[in-house]
Amino acid sequence: MKWLERIAWGLALVGLVFRLLHWPFGGLLTVLGFSLVATLYFPLGWILFGGASRKDQLLPLSVITGLVLSLTAIGMLFKLQLWPGAEFNLMMGLAGCAVVVVAIFGIHSRRPLAEHYFNALRYRLVVIGLAGLLLYCVPTPTLIEASVGAGTERAELLIRLYETPGDTAAQRALDELEHRGR
Repeated sequence: MKWLERIAWGLALVGLVFRLLHWPFGGLLTVLGFSLVATLYFPLGWILFGGASRKDQLLPLSVITGLVLSLTAIGMLFKLQLWPGAEFNLMMGLAGCAVVVVAIFGIHSRRPLAEHYFNALRYRLVVIGLAGLLLYCVPTPTLIEASVGAGTERAELLIRLYETPGDTAAQRALDELEHRGR
């Protein structure tokens, strides 16, 4: 099962590199990778985080950790794809990561025998949480310029639409620009 997690993160990272290099299938690989990660973490987190001996595992903690990591992965996907709701999902996922990390420190002091289990949870929460925090701090106009190309007319129109969603003149200009490009 851990190999599937590695493949999913690999797909997400390869998709991200493809997007930054403006190669085909970058968006598809990004969506597939992050969606697979979110799907693995939420319903199957208790299997992934359990390790070899399930007796050390706290099932509610594993399920909550899977939910929080899934929400963070979805927020990262939304932010990278420039979809609405990205900031909210990332905020909820990051807040959940912080709460679960604090809870792990409290629970771990009472159950020192499950060292491997708690370290695995803590590692995933910290790494994915830091990646989500880094992505949360990147302004959306910067992501638009990185994905479309800085200084292009399309990037300027997309940034204008992001900042003022009801701007019909910018939407018409973007539609004309995309129609000319075909």
